[in-house]
Amino acid sequence: MRILLFVFALVCVMMATDCHAQFGRKKKKAEKERVYAADVSSRSPESKPSTTFSSEKKFSKKKFPTAAEGIKKAHDLYAANAKKNAKMAEELASNPRYADPSYFGHKHKPKKHRPGKKKYCKECGIAH
Repeated sequence: MRILLFVFALVCVMMATDCHAQFGRKKKKAEKERVYAADVSSRSPESKPSTTFSSEKKFSKKKFPTAAEGIKKAHDLYAANAKKNAKMAEELASNPRYADPSYFGHKHKPKKHRPGKKKYCKECGIAH
């Protein structure tokens, strides 16, 4: 009998919370509609925006390059990129960090240790 009474009370509580949640949703929705209606009614035909927009779309005429112009443009681009890549390679070759193989990808040259003191390096995979 106590179990039946407990189950009945539990069902009543669940139904009461469910009903409360439904009422809350309707209230919020009604409030939003009320705010929107007030906003719409405040607008009048006299209060039009000062800027006017034309309904006609203006299209710009794009000039499509001919095949010869496209090829010339591509060659110019290739030449500029080749010059840029050569300059970068020259800078890397002058920097000992990249030119000297003893750096092994380190920022500073690794120290040389005795065979018993060498440790495995996670950065380059060599024991030094």
